Amino acid sequence: ILAVLITLAGNSHAALADRPSLELPLDCAMGVDCFIQNHFDHVPGKEAADYTCGPLVYDGHDGVDLRALTMTQMREGVDVLASAPGIVVGVRNSMEDILVDDIGRDALDGRDAGNGVRIDHGDGWITQYSHMMKGSVIVAVGDTVNVGQVLGKMGLSGNTQFPHVHLGVSHDGIDIDPFAGTLEAYVCGDPIEPLWSPQALAQLDYVAGGLLQAGFADESADYRAAREGTYNDFVLHEDTGALVFWSEFFGLLEGD
Repeated sequence: ILAVLITLAGNSHAALADRPSLELPLDCAMGVDCFIQNHFDHVPGKEAADYTCGPLVYDGHDGVDLRALTMTQMREGVDVLASAPGIVVGVRNSMEDILVDDIGRDALDGRDAGNGVRIDHGDGWITQYSHMMKGSVIVAVGDTVNVGQVLGKMGLSGNTQFPHVHLGVSHDGIDIDPFAGTLEAYVCGDPIEPLWSPQALAQLDYVAGGLLQAGFADESADYRAAREGTYNDFVLHEDTGALVFWSEFFGLLEGD
């Protein structure tokens, strides 16, 4: 999670003439195995709204968070892919995969993006893939990468509380929402010009929230234990003292 306040400049649409066409940055089934948990924030100040005027965002979020369902899925390995061809201009690969709540943000020492890869696509276009798994990055600075090439694995490094990759897109240093696709100050509900390819966009239906996992336990279910898969092998016995149903969702709002 990159909590950086974004300032959008009033550039013209003509500047986007040579913009890249982005493919999915993860090798997983969107809407089945992976979901977008946070979109780009388009509201200045302390309020927040995504490109649909919806709430799947938090204040100042400057990219798109594509998450795995569970920690178990992350550990089994979810490939992070180059969304467009380019040259690798930045790599980090040594940070631990650990919840930021466990170490505190100060311990990150400004490395909120965690492990990741930064790719230059030419004409001022950059993509950055953040929060990747320690030791999983398999490209180096100077490498030429093709669209769909494996960069490494999704992880839990940096300022994050769930397994995901944060895709950041920028042009000449200005952060851009790949769903809105404009350098101009965007107001949610305006017409969009997505940077995604038609094939990628067809897999990226807006999902405002949903079920991540659910199961049973013989005790009051612990959030961390559930995330770690502790209850995955639960078996009900005759002498089981309690039967507890638990579930984990994303995108919940007050009153749901």
